[in-house]
Amino acid sequence: MRGDTTGAENRTSPPQAPFTECLQTPFTSHKQTTTTSAMAVLHRRNGSSNSNSSSSSSNSSLDSLMSTSSASSTSSDGDNGRADQYIPPSIISHLEDRATSYFLSEFVLIPMREGNLPVRGCFPWVPKFMSKTQPAKVFLSAFRATSLASIATQHGKTVIGSALSAAQRHYLVAVRAMNQAIQDPTLAKSDETLAAVLLLALYETLVTSSRGSIKEYINHMKGAAMMVKLRGEQGLATQEGEAMFTTTRNHVLGFSCLPCAPEISEFTWLLRHTCAREKDIAALNIANSAIRQDIDRVFRMARDAGHDNRHPRTVQRVLTILQSARALEARYRRLNDTHVPPQWASPVAEWVASRPDADLDTCATAPGPVYGFETMSMGVIHLMTFVSHLMLTTSVLRCAAWLAGPDADWRAGDEYRDMAATAGRRVADLVALAPYFCRWNGRDHTRANFACGAEARAGDPLKRVAGQIVLWPLFAASVSDFAKDGERRFLQGRLRYLADVAGITQARTFLEMRVSSPSDDIERDRGTGYHW
Repeated sequence: MRGDTTGAENRTSPPQAPFTECLQTPFTSHKQTTTTSAMAVLHRRNGSSNSNSSSSSSNSSLDSLMSTSSASSTSSDGDNGRADQYIPPSIISHLEDRATSYFLSEFVLIPMREGNLPVRGCFPWVPKFMSKTQPAKVFLSAFRATSLASIATQHGKTVIGSALSAAQRHYLVAVRAMNQAIQDPTLAKSDETLAAVLLLALYETLVTSSRGSIKEYINHMKGAAMMVKLRGEQGLATQEGEAMFTTTRNHVLGFSCLPCAPEISEFTWLLRHTCAREKDIAALNIANSAIRQDIDRVFRMARDAGHDNRHPRTVQRVLTILQSARALEARYRRLNDTHVPPQWASPVAEWVASRPDADLDTCATAPGPVYGFETMSMGVIHLMTFVSHLMLTTSVLRCAAWLAGPDADWRAGDEYRDMAATAGRRVADLVALAPYFCRWNGRDHTRANFACGAEARAGDPLKRVAGQIVLWPLFAASVSDFAKDGERRFLQGRLRYLADVAGITQARTFLEMRVSSPSDDIERDRGTGYHW
């Protein structure tokens, strides 16, 4: 459990900045008249129009893509009423050209192999869509918005002001183009439309702190999940489609690990589809997310029915989920604690003996081991497995606490002590792994295959794609009830580093949130806490 006084205050007083506040957005009052018809078209194609709960969940998905449209009608970009679907790619300003090169050199990794080691890509589909003679308007506008936002949020650059203004203009154009695309049966399923949604989600992580909200990011990813389901198996026919499916799944996996995370009906389809194809550790992490989705769904239905109504059927469902969670947790423990297979053990690159507490806010490493890997791909697999195991312990505790009843002390008993110790080890693993990502600049033992830019030099700051990848796991570990005082301070310092140096300003929004896991989830499940 948390031992710091701040954590104790957060549990006994109303949260200072709970998710319910952090999800507010200034765009919610700007609803375009075509929003309902556009959403209705998508729901009819997605087969979800008959489900009130699914419709409610999905309505907010693409809502965010269209909610800025009326606001953009007064913008000065001169694009109002244009019916053309394409923008000539040759008409690109010097600033946009710089932003394109910068984005490709910081975020776009091309998949490759180094011997027997696969090096996975990140946004690998961007170069292909950009190289088209006539890129789709929705994609090109989204790319320009995101690339300009990336160069605008560099640390200490004078280009920030003009680039951010240009990014906002292109963002509004992209939102209007998206509104048109999702009403077209063909465009709604196209690769470039899905790519545009994923880029707009990245845009939100770069500029979100200016609005103090992560709602727009969440809604973009809900929209992406909805589109992936709409595209079905045909959407996986190309390498780009497969890569975007993986991007969507991984992003949704990321924020599904958050305390009080929103339920996404399309996520179940993503998980089931992937589980049928995955055979390795990825399947383990996906099965864990499926369990969390089941828990959220059962407890939401229980809340709707009234917390005093503990129907035997609901109790049996929770018991079944708990049994599955315990079995899966045993598999994670075999992997992470007993290191079976042996090659799973994280390589220790260095060992830090001690640090003054005052240094933990800014230091690159915390006391203890510091992990290192030959490729980022191996680091990512360990990162996701550690945070997935951490969140699985919260799933076990949530089920046990609910079954014990609203008045029982859920922190009592052998299982709690066992899960608390396991969660503490996973937080320690994430602390040991954080320096690898926060210092990763492409100079691995193997080369990094960025789409653009010169080879990194020793001492160069991290590549921002690394900060993007580690953001959510660091936040999940920092709000864990089982993080020690020094660990939490170090993790919050790394989040501040991602905001100030890597330009991932969503990290600053996370720092303002006052949440605790799993205590907040358990309070919500019992009807005494808040939820999204």
